[in-house]
Amino acid sequence: GASLTATAPQTVTVTDDENPEFTVPLSDTVCRAIDCSYNIDPAITGEVTDETDNCATGIVATYSDDFSNLVSCEQAGYVIRTWRLEDGNGNDTEKDQIIWVEPVPVIVPVVTDTILCDSSFTEIRLTSPNIFTEDAVTFNYTVVATGGVTGFATPVTGLPVEHIIEDQLFNPTLDTQKVTYTITPESPGGCGNGELQTVTITINPTPRLTVDIAERTYCDSSEAVFTVTDGLLSSTGPRVYSVFRDYSTDSVNIEGEDPGLDDNQPYGVNLTDQIRNLTNQTQTVRYTFRALIKDPRGDGSLAECNEGLDTTIVLTIN
Repeated sequence: GASLTATAPQTVTVTDDENPEFTVPLSDTVCRAIDCSYNIDPAITGEVTDETDNCATGIVATYSDDFSNLVSCEQAGYVIRTWRLEDGNGNDTEKDQIIWVEPVPVIVPVVTDTILCDSSFTEIRLTSPNIFTEDAVTFNYTVVATGGVTGFATPVTGLPVEHIIEDQLFNPTLDTQKVTYTITPESPGGCGNGELQTVTITINPTPRLTVDIAERTYCDSSEAVFTVTDGLLSSTGPRVYSVFRDYSTDSVNIEGEDPGLDDNQPYGVNLTDQIRNLTNQTQTVRYTFRALIKDPRGDGSLAECNEGLDTTIVLTIN
């Protein structure tokens, strides 16, 4: 028995058809800066971990971002980050990570009127276009006033959207004064504050006047001369006065005038009435003066300031 050995070639083909695996980062939330910028670098929002493959080694995941769900700086949106891991043999795995981007806090104050009469109420409505992922923007404000104006609290914090600041403001002076509200929006998730807004309210003083007349008793057909003096130092809007004449037209005639209200009288010009007694008895005429501050815009949006005290003078006509 001879020992015989036979050999033949064999080809072994190894096929890799298994996809690589990895752990995708969890969803994350980032804040916008006040200039609307944000940072979603993986060092902040999370990196892929546990990259493995049955054959390849040293493989590293890459990513691409879909920004189509970022609506605006004022509303929350999200980025879809698609992570992809390839093994070099035609196999790959993709997984998505959601990255939420919070908006910049915004305050839009809606003010009914910025010029008020003394002792009037503010109406400052706090609005915002913000939509956050959770909860809502809130507002804080501080107030600074000139001339010792009172009627407000400061500071005030934690106000909700649509809150109305209704402060009754009292001006104790003879001048126009200013009250400035500085309002800051605050995010609900600790992202910080947005850009502050200021609202300045002008508070007119209470209208005042003095009335001087030489006599209170007159002969028939005499001339009564009133000197009406403005009692204020400044105002926002022209200062005038009204006079209300109260008498019986059957008994008294005032040349060129009728009983009732005579509005928009200017200061600096004497009020002169020629008064006739039409009877054989003593008659009286009652004058009621009231100081006014008119709307400076001339469009009627500000009711005239007329909260001052009336000055009443009664004349006796023989």
